[in-house]
Amino acid sequence: MLLRWLERSTTLPSTSRESLRQSIERLTISRAVGFQAEPTLSDEDLDAASAVCSELADACLASEEALAKATRLYQAIQNRSSPGDGFGEVAEILATLSFIGWRHARALGRHHESNQWLERFDGAFLNPSVERECIEYFLAAQPTEESDGLADSFLIEARTLFAICSLFREKRFAPPRTLLRQIDSVRDWVERRWSVQHFSDEKQYFLGQLDYAAAGCAKSLGQQGTCAALLDRAERCFSLTVGHEASEAECTFMRALVMYDRFEMKDALALVERLLPQFEQLGMETLSTKSWLLYGAVLKSLGRVGEATRAFRRGLQSPVAKRLHWLQATLLHNLADCYILTDRPIRAVVLLRKAIGLLEEAGEAGAIETCHGHVLLGETLEAAGRVQKALEHYRAARDSFGELEMPTWSAYASLLIASALMQLRRETEAAREIVAALPLLEAGEAVLEGRVAVALLRESVRRGRVEPRALRELLVVLRR
Repeated sequence: MLLRWLERSTTLPSTSRESLRQSIERLTISRAVGFQAEPTLSDEDLDAASAVCSELADACLASEEALAKATRLYQAIQNRSSPGDGFGEVAEILATLSFIGWRHARALGRHHESNQWLERFDGAFLNPSVERECIEYFLAAQPTEESDGLADSFLIEARTLFAICSLFREKRFAPPRTLLRQIDSVRDWVERRWSVQHFSDEKQYFLGQLDYAAAGCAKSLGQQGTCAALLDRAERCFSLTVGHEASEAECTFMRALVMYDRFEMKDALALVERLLPQFEQLGMETLSTKSWLLYGAVLKSLGRVGEATRAFRRGLQSPVAKRLHWLQATLLHNLADCYILTDRPIRAVVLLRKAIGLLEEAGEAGAIETCHGHVLLGETLEAAGRVQKALEHYRAARDSFGELEMPTWSAYASLLIASALMQLRRETEAAREIVAALPLLEAGEAVLEGRVAVALLRESVRRGRVEPRALRELLVVLRR
């Protein structure tokens, strides 16, 4: 098929066509007849692959032929490298082929296949590339330095918007308020100025994806009402697209996360039990792995620790968990908590240290999970009587949550510090931590159930004495 396209092409001189023909034959012949492919790609191979990508990207209508070409070329170059590829060109080609595969499979109603292509795109786009750096630079420039003129030239291609949505889905390391501003700026431009050239439902798909990403930011900020409203808007957009079952399942997953945050465990359990087979059927491996994590967390909260342990172990078996270090680390955190609950603290500490090591390797992508890891490790050390060491981890979590613009979590870490200081009979320092934490809690939505505890704690500090019971009750509410 790729060679037939080359024969029809009239835009290349004959010498270029012959060179590309030879390169395409090298790329694809081994797949056709079962020979072992060369482990590396030459510059001519990359030129040939890029040429095919350009041709496929210009397709106006969904076709089996375009999907087959993208599949054939993807299979030919995956797991191969180019010695001189210092700009991430192979990753960009794989990402482009994944976008083309996603676009055509989705439009043809092959939804399981389209979800697999999306997973491949996310995997390829995680790798460093010039394209990724350009997108991150563009987003960082918004909104103050950005203009419609620049956006018109940069965001015009659906492929670029697809990449931005991928980045927003997994850009967990950015402070939520900063990320939300970037998402709002892109969404505003898409709604006002982006005109659909082909594949007419893609505008609604991108608007829905941007709303979904914004809902995740609102959730991180403790703005549960805003999160729910954004999910409603995302679902309305997705309902106007083909193959919307996968996108709507994503929204349902986030609703289950919000239920977990509200301690509505039975409702969350019912949703996640419905989602697990659905994600598997739809080929959504990443969300399937995340669902095993949520499933285990809900079971753990309901006291079903044995079942939770099995759920976390099931999640750790996923190839996605092995690829995404932050996700593997989060599963390890929760598995460690199960060991704490079953009186195996030494095993728990080993897993927590392994998790924090993975998050350090993940760098910025694991920043939020690193904060939670410090909290859990601090709680484990405190339960083992190592209060001074626990303080170090609580303070690291408090400072990092603050840098990530997550005030509710920063306040929670401050209250853990206060609780530890009370055990060390350092009440004056504990009171300072509480005074710093209470305004952050009162500004958010997370303390609706803890207003009495907040009032009692504030009054006790005003009188010059910390009330331990009020502090404990507030920590219990926030742990939910």
